[in-house]
Amino acid sequence: MKIAIVLPRNMNFCPEAATAIDLCVHDFVRFSRYRDTTTVFGSATAAPFPDVSFEQVAPGRGVERFAVPIAAFKPDLVVVHQHRKSAVRLARTLAVPLIYHRHDLEHHRSWFERWRVRRDYQRFATVVAVSATVAQSLLIGLKLTAPPVVVVHNGLDSSTWHPQGTRRREILFVGRLAPEKGVLEAAQATIAAIISRRDWAARFILADPDVHPAYAKAVYDTLAVIPDRIEVQQSVPHHVVQAAFEAAAIALVPSKNAEPFGRTAIEAFAGGSALITSGRGGLQEIVGDGIKTALVAPVIKGEDLTELILTLIDDDELRATIAANGLARAKAYFDLREQSAHLDNVFDEVKRQWIRSGPMKNQPPLLVRQS
Repeated sequence: MKIAIVLPRNMNFCPEAATAIDLCVHDFVRFSRYRDTTTVFGSATAAPFPDVSFEQVAPGRGVERFAVPIAAFKPDLVVVHQHRKSAVRLARTLAVPLIYHRHDLEHHRSWFERWRVRRDYQRFATVVAVSATVAQSLLIGLKLTAPPVVVVHNGLDSSTWHPQGTRRREILFVGRLAPEKGVLEAAQATIAAIISRRDWAARFILADPDVHPAYAKAVYDTLAVIPDRIEVQQSVPHHVVQAAFEAAAIALVPSKNAEPFGRTAIEAFAGGSALITSGRGGLQEIVGDGIKTALVAPVIKGEDLTELILTLIDDDELRATIAANGLARAKAYFDLREQSAHLDNVFDEVKRQWIRSGPMKNQPPLLVRQS
């Protein structure tokens, strides 16, 4: 089966600047049984991932820049990630089944907007949601009745992660420099904790530092209190992030809003860091119930995080247990091979339904038309 995968704007399908969506697409294709017949279509990048077929589309905003090369590729199936409007336009143009891969929550206040968005979704053969949290935003929040929604979690290839046995006495935060990520609370809590624990340090790896300038300044000013023990990095390649998780003793994911998924949490697990998190949204799916895989503070305040950080700093046994439980959960529930096989099965079922029913029954007739 030939599969065309479409990336939204502002992606960087390359090792040095990949976003979370780029990493997700790259990982799934690498382990797909359709790897050799899959091509990723996206914006131009200097040095794309070398192990996945990638076609750079012409610059611009119109969906035609995707439609023409995809039509020339003659796929059996098209998968569009995240950008719903592009997915709708391609569904109207290409007479093949289209899967919409959703990475974020759907939030719409007015009934008219929900109705309009539901109409968009009816043009897709299937929706893949990265978490049950995203699926619920569609099925409950949007009241979506069609098409089918399938949850396929993002995964990691554990064979490429190498947690260090001896951990750096370091607190690690990785994420966008945005208020909803709880960066300022993490900075305040980290300062309060390591001021009295002088053999500990911290590292903040921040993405998109220019989006919220006033907020960024508050974060940087907070971290500047003890600059000799806090390292700040901006927009580094993913291999640097991975190495940081493989070494740090404690990782913070204190998102204040419901996370659609929370890739940094499973990366903390895979790297062997002991996790402190808010457990909001998809983060709760990652940490699970039962065996303690993280310390959880649903309401994120600086003093709450400080207490949890000090708890892990002062209890070596608890810290090691939580890290081991998290690593085991990453391997058991977020194995990339299993998640990729699950996604391939979704592709197979969509293709079978398309063949069985025919395109005119899979989509409204007006949507199957020639470009």
